[in-house]
Amino acid sequence: MSDNAVRPTPDLVNYVDAEGVQIHAYHWPAKDPIAAVHISHGVGEHALRYAAFAKALVAAGFAVYADDHRGHGATGRAQHGGDLAELGHLGPGGLRATEAAIEQFAALIRARHPNLPLIAFAHSWGSLMA
Repeated sequence: MSDNAVRPTPDLVNYVDAEGVQIHAYHWPAKDPIAAVHISHGVGEHALRYAAFAKALVAAGFAVYADDHRGHGATGRAQHGGDLAELGHLGPGGLRATEAAIEQFAALIRARHPNLPLIAFAHSWGSLMA
């Protein structure tokens, strides 16, 4: 395996936001990364949709992080007790709390990699929040 061989599944780096919602987040580590990338997904998506992209970034030397925003993916499933009809509903605090959770995640990434640049990669709705 090369120095930046990608694990089959990412590490979990879940955290709880200011409103008490557990945010499900993922980390694809790289050995001696040159920068950290924070992926912010679009509406109706989830973080693991970007797994292939994350793996390509790791192979290029980047540590990669992505979270399932409130109401989406594993965060949304847990938040709404598994009721898939509720996916997309952001929960307490709405959009502002979702944006704050993304900022909180960026701060966690910066704390893990204080001497590295942090690159935001955001798609669609994720770019509006970023």
